[in-house]
Amino acid sequence: MKKFLFVVTKSSIGGAQMFIVEQTKMLVENGHEVFLITNKDGWLTQKLIHILKNVYVHRGIEKLTSPSFCYKVYKFVKLNKIDLVICNSANAGLYGRVGAFLANKPSIYVSHGWSSLYNGGKLAFLYNFIEYLLSFISNSILCVSKNDYATAVNKLGINSNKCSYIPNAISSVSINPANSNSNLKFKLVTVCRLDHPKLPFLLVNSVKEMSDFDLTIVGGGPLLNDLKKYIYKNDISNVKLLGELNDFSDYSNFDIFCLISKSEGLPISAIEAMSFSLPLVLSNVGGCLELINNNGFVVSNDIDSIQDAIRKCSLEYSKFSLNSLIHFNNNFNINKLSQRYLDYYINVVKKSA
Repeated sequence: MKKFLFVVTKSSIGGAQMFIVEQTKMLVENGHEVFLITNKDGWLTQKLIHILKNVYVHRGIEKLTSPSFCYKVYKFVKLNKIDLVICNSANAGLYGRVGAFLANKPSIYVSHGWSSLYNGGKLAFLYNFIEYLLSFISNSILCVSKNDYATAVNKLGINSNKCSYIPNAISSVSINPANSNSNLKFKLVTVCRLDHPKLPFLLVNSVKEMSDFDLTIVGGGPLLNDLKKYIYKNDISNVKLLGELNDFSDYSNFDIFCLISKSEGLPISAIEAMSFSLPLVLSNVGGCLELINNNGFVVSNDIDSIQDAIRKCSLEYSKFSLNSLIHFNNNFNINKLSQRYLDYYINVVKKSA
């Protein structure tokens, strides 16, 4: 039995948090203990409340620099005799790795898309350099897409010997793939946090003139109210906002999944949609292309490209639907990848001993 500590900046729902949920369940099922450090009680802590060994919540993780919080992580690692620290998101990546280093324990940084590169703005060069420096005290960098791996090595200059690739994976669901769509309208769905780098306005503008398609947007965030006002002001009748739903799994009531964004790692919401046999329409960013195998399209972030992909998915719906489920089961089902993850974690611990 090993003790694993996940560190993530925010406990609100998101791709990194969903990754932690899947990994925690897998580790506990295999007899290990899992601990968590995050900013506050929220979606993540509630989701795992019955299986986490110990949780430490502190707002200090939200600060860009806090030496005192590094010390708090160090103390938590020492007190709980943690074997491996697994860091997710930028702030957590800093505090988790420094805390593990001070405690002389191994750490892994999980890249869910390199935010230092895509979201750093004018300071991207500085954040990239910090990631490069932090790689020296990381025992391993886990990339959830091939694109993230290539970015780490070729753009950030991280030693390839430090980098590993295992794709995001989730639990399977028991459904029968759809063979056809008998509805008068195709039902589109997107599930994401309505904030940068997502582009919900572009998706709405792409769909609003497509009278034979309805779009449902699931997610909360800073753009939600502006999106509501825009839809009302322009009398857009085929777009519905559901807001944030903590445990959304209603993919079976939809036909096509869309995710339009400026950057991505390997989006778990798209993988969830695949597990329900939904064809995909994704922006051609990050690792999204790796989710496409004759089950949908990656698109440019423009209206014509998005509309064209949606219509093509509807025309060959049965084929794309079946292929989505096949691609999921072959490559993103955690039942097939769990041993690969377990071996990876244990090998990092052994090599550091």
